Amino acid sequence: MYKSLSLGLLLSLSFFIYSCGGSEKSEQPETVEENIHVAPGMSNDEFNHLLNNVTNIEYLFIDYPISFSQSELNAVRQAVMFIEHETAFPDANCDPTAMVIFMGEGEILAEANVYFLEDCAYFVFEKDREPAYYHRLSQTGYQFYNQVLVNYFNQLQQQRQ
Repeated sequence: MYKSLSLGLLLSLSFFIYSCGGSEKSEQPETVEENIHVAPGMSNDEFNHLLNNVTNIEYLFIDYPISFSQSELNAVRQAVMFIEHETAFPDANCDPTAMVIFMGEGEILAEANVYFLEDCAYFVFEKDREPAYYHRLSQTGYQFYNQVLVNYFNQLQQQRQ
């Protein structure tokens, strides 16, 4: 009798441990899956296509009356290199500072919003007006865009004097 009671208790305890462990395992992947957000990046082929085919870049600053173009090939290639291969994770607290349009072959090859104020330093490339790729802005790119704003504010200050 004690043998069957012990066996029954052992089976019940085993079933209890198994069912507790089983429910824990089924919940864990869902939680992990919900918390992972991978920011997609463009492929190396897409990046190389930009590097080799962009002939003109249009810059439109969103909160400032600044817009300009670059068409000198070395400057254009350098500007494309502002796009780091490392992907970025967008920050909901950041607003875009400028829109950049990469043109070549008589058409728009890529469009991106650039975030580079405060703690933000990344590109969000769009396809069909939807965010598609997220890439970090290089330090050189950050300095370039910052210098554009410094020059703008210096001109404003000179005009006021």
